[in-house]
Amino acid sequence: KPIRVTPERHGRLTGSGFVPVRFSVQRNGREAETVDFDWDRRRATLYGGGRITEAALAEGSQDVVSVFYQVAAYPPPVDRYRVDVASGRRMYRRSVERLGGETLPLRIGEFKTEFLRVGDPDGERIELWLATEYFNLPVRMRMFNRKGEMTEQEIIELEVPGVKLAVEEPSVFSDRGW
Repeated sequence: KPIRVTPERHGRLTGSGFVPVRFSVQRNGREAETVDFDWDRRRATLYGGGRITEAALAEGSQDVVSVFYQVAAYPPPVDRYRVDVASGRRMYRRSVERLGGETLPLRIGEFKTEFLRVGDPDGERIELWLATEYFNLPVRMRMFNRKGEMTEQEIIELEVPGVKLAVEEPSVFSDRGW
């Protein structure tokens, strides 16, 4: 069934990347999940699923949205690493693998990309293509849930200083979601 998900993220930008302070998600206009990051105490407070829990906060921890911007904008100089990620329901560790570059043909043009796989021990994974000539912006994302069901998102418009690429008429699509 259709659902509108609106994430909101607050934090600081430092020389080493994003430092989340608060993350929340609304589903169909109602607050569904929130995470408060207390870096002084090294604790995250998670509000979701009708519960309030606390979790240890490791250096470099991210929320479920900022992790992708962190991976794109501030990748470490290694091909494999782990990052702790918080949703309103839980804190978990994701592995990130850089799997190389490829030219990716999309509806709005061809992009030189870096291909990444972000995995969860529970079997969920996200495949991410970052446009290396456009600030590593994500141009395609595939999300796989524990059952192996896939949701795919592809960029249909890109506007950066001096460049605008777009599909003439966005196609109608259905998102089966998870």
